[in-house]
Amino acid sequence: DSEYLNNFFPGFNWDYQSVRDANIYDFTDTINWLIKKDIFVIRTGKVAKRKLKIKSKYLVDYPFCKNQNDLLDIWLMANCNLVISTATGFPESSYAYKVPIIYVNYVPLGQVHSWKKSLAIGKHLIWEESNTHLNLSEYIKLHNCFKVQDYKNLKIRIKDLSSEELLATVKDGYNYFIEGKS
Repeated sequence: DSEYLNNFFPGFNWDYQSVRDANIYDFTDTINWLIKKDIFVIRTGKVAKRKLKIKSKYLVDYPFCKNQNDLLDIWLMANCNLVISTATGFPESSYAYKVPIIYVNYVPLGQVHSWKKSLAIGKHLIWEESNTHLNLSEYIKLHNCFKVQDYKNLKIRIKDLSSEELLATVKDGYNYFIEGKS
């Protein structure tokens, strides 16, 4: 979410780039699936709008921890097994440590880094007039659309991935990157 920008750069309206935001509650099923596999989940970030409603010894909601440390942030990205990200912010640093990344709600999809050990799925982009999804060619041509207004000008509606789609994507990425199954 944009809470980091709002907190550290106050007085500026960051809504124009909310195209990159995601609702943390949409990840509840995914987090619960990982926890049931006894996988330790750490939600990263300095600040966030919403606290997770999941209680588990396998979950750390780091934006709401009192003892944060910038060096620990780097250590986490270097020593984790997998990163799930919307492709913005600090989790991108995990690439330097060759940690696989699952990008979800990635916009614009044309900016996906094919040289990384990664899996990417974008948000739904829907033509307002016909109520049909953009095809892959149309989707990729939007590689310079980083702002909400860019999509409004093109009459494209943006819809986040559903909880079920997020879970299916993470399961696929986990099976491939961690379990070695294709």
